[in-house]
Amino acid sequence: MAENEIRFDETVRVDTEGVTLEGNLVVPDHARGIVLFAHGSGSSRHSKRNQHVARRLQEAGLGTLLIDLLTAEEERIDRFTAHLRFDIPLLAGRLAGAVDWLERHEVTSGMPVGIFGASTGGGAAIIAAANRPGRVHAVVSRGGRPDLAGEALHHVAAPVLLIVGGRDFQVIELNEEAFAQINAEKRLAIVPGATHLFEEPGALDAVADLAIEWFTKHLHSSTTDVVRANPDLHDENDVVEQREPLRVYRGQAERAALIRRAAEPFDSIADADLDRLLDRIGRARVVLIGEASHGTSEFYRMRQKITRALIEQKGFNIIAIEADWPDAEHVDEYVRHREPRPERGWQAFDRFPSWMWRNYEVLEFVEDLRNHNASVEDDEQVGFYGLDMYSLYTSIHEILRYLNEIDPDLARTAQQRYNCLLPFQADPALYGSAVISQRHRDCEQEVVAMLQDLLKQRIEHSAGNKDRLFDAQRNAAVVASAEQYYRIMYYGSPESWNLRDTHMFETLKALLDFRGPGSKVAVWAHNSHIGDAAATQMYARGEFNIGHLCRKEFGDLAYIIGFGTHTGIVAAATEWGGQVEFKQVRPSHHRSYEWLCHESGVQNFFLHLRTPTYPDIRSELSEPHLERAIGVIYRPETELQSHYFGAVLPQQFDEYIWFNETDAVHPLGETTAPDLPQRHPFALLID
Repeated sequence: MAENEIRFDETVRVDTEGVTLEGNLVVPDHARGIVLFAHGSGSSRHSKRNQHVARRLQEAGLGTLLIDLLTAEEERIDRFTAHLRFDIPLLAGRLAGAVDWLERHEVTSGMPVGIFGASTGGGAAIIAAANRPGRVHAVVSRGGRPDLAGEALHHVAAPVLLIVGGRDFQVIELNEEAFAQINAEKRLAIVPGATHLFEEPGALDAVADLAIEWFTKHLHSSTTDVVRANPDLHDENDVVEQREPLRVYRGQAERAALIRRAAEPFDSIADADLDRLLDRIGRARVVLIGEASHGTSEFYRMRQKITRALIEQKGFNIIAIEADWPDAEHVDEYVRHREPRPERGWQAFDRFPSWMWRNYEVLEFVEDLRNHNASVEDDEQVGFYGLDMYSLYTSIHEILRYLNEIDPDLARTAQQRYNCLLPFQADPALYGSAVISQRHRDCEQEVVAMLQDLLKQRIEHSAGNKDRLFDAQRNAAVVASAEQYYRIMYYGSPESWNLRDTHMFETLKALLDFRGPGSKVAVWAHNSHIGDAAATQMYARGEFNIGHLCRKEFGDLAYIIGFGTHTGIVAAATEWGGQVEFKQVRPSHHRSYEWLCHESGVQNFFLHLRTPTYPDIRSELSEPHLERAIGVIYRPETELQSHYFGAVLPQQFDEYIWFNETDAVHPLGETTAPDLPQRHPFALLID
């Protein structure tokens, strides 16, 4: 850095579009320009990848502004909903406001500005450049989604460099389509062998080299004139690696016809014959049963029918769901006919999104499970457990209550250790923000020590109740994982996602160990958690999931079942914390697996993918397609950006269950809840 000593290096607050955003501004001496970073897809100014590129730019004599395009509160919500990161007009407006802020700042005023966009930030960068033609002199997109820029692709005047990994196949195609629409000076650079996150050795430095060359070339003056559109500027030699446009979506009619031949149709859930499915599941110990949305009745009802068959015909004795441990434990007490704890002053699944588990479909299954358990011995009863880790403070309360009963001294120690987390009880996400900004020390040592102490507890300490001890141990594991989750969530999507799914997988293994060598588990979670991530766009982003970990751990003893639909009604919210709404699901995209299934003409079917009767089904469906995922948030207006991702279906699932048209789950509400016993986990609390 000797040639370019740092003149300015501070955390700044950028006022734009009615909000104040935090950023890191670094300006070397004699900087020839300033590069504004547009993060996307759950990333932030703390992204190690963008920080690496920024350091390289600084060494080359360019200033950098790494800015969070979402506020801390918006970021907290978007970790669950993933909708704001796809609100491209919102991100672009804030970027344009940041460009204006740079013009006003005393250190950067008059400097030519470039924008470096990553993922969805690539589309926002092009829109912002088109809206500030006199201020933005160059754009670079890394693994970006320039296709999301829409009409701005035709109007952007700044030179645009698109950088894509050579193994990021779907994003290559999207960049090729966007590249053809840009009229300004442009270049498409494909880094051979790189995946979406450019994590391969040397890949990120190749990105930095390309960005330095592009920005150095175009941020060479402080004039307000920008090179205008000129088709003659384009040179095919500017492409690092030439490649044919992807032919992923040819032959769709033939694939739909093959699905029609291979499908095992059924008229209704009640009439569906599960014999062939159960034969294929065989001796599997772990069966992961998904859903394409958290609010579709058919997914819940078919999942429950399959689980009943697994219990009755194959001896499955564990149900593990994508829900918090204390809530599911409340249900477990009920279905196993155990005396509920009188101190509990909350109902199961009463927080947003309550309809995901507090619905008539789940209530019916809970009652069936209770009836089943009444007819078998205690050690043969089916348990109902939660895998998730968002119950930080409920889990702390459950631990303290347990320890106060059996070991008051350890209870006092636990209280002291957990006091570190208590200031953030109203909003756990603020804990991570406080730690990062060094306003509060991290609590990792305390929560890990508490987990270790509980894991050392002997069975006799729990007065012979090994279930209570196991419950306390799992709650302590929740606290340890949640502390780490909220501490790292600001550093980007892969780390926090992977921590969550690792916690769920470790809980799954702990359940199998606890219930003994003959235990078998049915896992209920979203397709995005149970489908093998290695077969999806997630893996290119550095994310794995429960399905991937189960395949590595259990091999053929894990069987994965996914679900899909073409259209119908879904229960979902528009924003995090909002009211449940009943929304029309848009017909599936013509580039998706769902569209192929719809075009097969078969209304409902099972499609076996592991060892199919029609072997061609695996090879023909192994071309990457889009796949739809609806969580608790559904935004039809941005569906392609918000709810679709790339996947290879036969590698993702062993079985795929299709419903062409679906209906919403039926939530239990204050006006529709049935008359339940007062201590039923789904009963309404009465003051």
